[in-house]
Order: sequence, then C-alpha cells, then structure tokens
Amino acid sequence: GPEMGIALGALREAAGDAVLVGEVYLPTARLDRYLEHLDLAFAFELLHAPWEAGALARVIAEAAELGRVAWVLSNHDSPRIATRLGEGWVRAAAMLLLTLPGAAFIYQGDELGMPDGPGGEPPIDRAGRDAHRHPMPWSSAPNAGFSTRQPWLPVIAERRHVSAQRRDPGSLLSLYRAAIALRPALGPGVELLPAEEGVLAYRRGEFAVALNLCERPCDSGLAGEVVLSTREGVD
Repeated sequence: GPEMGIALGALREAAGDAVLVGEVYLPTARLDRYLEHLDLAFAFELLHAPWEAGALARVIAEAAELGRVAWVLSNHDSPRIATRLGEGWVRAAAMLLLTLPGAAFIYQGDELGMPDGPGGEPPIDRAGRDAHRHPMPWSSAPNAGFSTRQPWLPVIAERRHVSAQRRDPGSLLSLYRAAIALRPALGPGVELLPAEEGVLAYRRGEFAVALNLCERPCDSGLAGEVVLSTREGVD
C-alpha cells in the first residue's frame, strides 16, 4: 500500500546501522521499493522453484541481477528440505545455498538433515505448520539437549543431533561447515555456465560449481581440482 514506505522508513530510522532483512513475499522483480529502506530481502523464488536445473538457473539469474537478496531454501512456514525434496538431495541443497553470492539463511536443523516431524497433538499452530517447527536436537541427552523442560513440540533426534554429526567428517553438518568456510574465497557475482540438461553450473570468480539435479549420471563439462564435493562421506 501507499503507506508501506512510511512504515519501512520508520523501521530504517529506528534500526540505524543494523541490517534489515525483509520477509517480502513478492517476486524479486517487485522488491525495488522495499530495498529503498531494507538492506536485503528474501528471494523466496529459490525456495518455491521446482528442483530442476533450468528453473533454479532462472531464479538465480534474476535475483543475482537485482543483488541485495537473501537466499533461503527452508523456513518455519514450509516443509523442510529433507521432506520437500527428499533426503537424497539435502547435500546438493547445502552446496547450492552456500555457494550463491550474498547472504544465505539456514533454518535451524537443516544442517543436520532434519525432516518434518509429527507436529503437535493437539495442534499448536492454527495454520498447520507445527511439523516444520520441531526443536533443534543437540545431543542424545533428554529432550536432545534442547531444554531441561519438556518442549512444546517433540524432539526429532535419532542420529541427526549435533554432537553425533560434529564428530563425523562425512556428516551433513561437516559439509555445511566446510562450505561456509569456503564462502569467503568465492568471487563476487555469479555467472551461469552452459551444461548438460539436468546440471546447474555457475562460476564464482576462480571457482565453478556444478550440481547434478537429475536421477542419472551427468557430465558437468567442467575440469579442474575438486575443492568440495557432496559425495564426501554420508550424512
């Protein structure tokens, strides 16, 4: 509405130099007015795009051209990556999210491969989002180390708690940590690269990323030293 700029201007003034990220549920092409006041806005197209190389490439091209976007593949309003895409894709999703230029937001538990849970009984959230909101499992302690008190939603721990994955160099958590450590070395911007159908490929400075998003072996067409791979170990 016409008062949007007044409201965001007040937030900007109150926040001072703090970073303001907008949960603006609009297409990237319509974020300009919001970015007059916000530092970043979530590129929700990445979360909602089909898990296909062509669809993701189009989202990346448009959002990267705008700049000042925050990439996100999961949040507390949507099915978790392991549930939405399948557990076989959680490592590729981590590599995608953490090799794009700019800010990346990780929803707690995605770095462990947490799936959706059973939700609350009776339901707590009237919009039916309990399944995506189970507590972060930290250890094999009671309530997975999340709290000494009983949490509102049951803990989904199994083997996916932090203390177990932290000790395993082949775990999904270790892949997240390795990708985060690599991020500062990646060059500015992103250049989409031609690749075989089903492969999403792009360049970040001196580094190239190739993600096979289909169910068959594919040739990325890239050559060079492999710095980080989704195939290292199992989560």
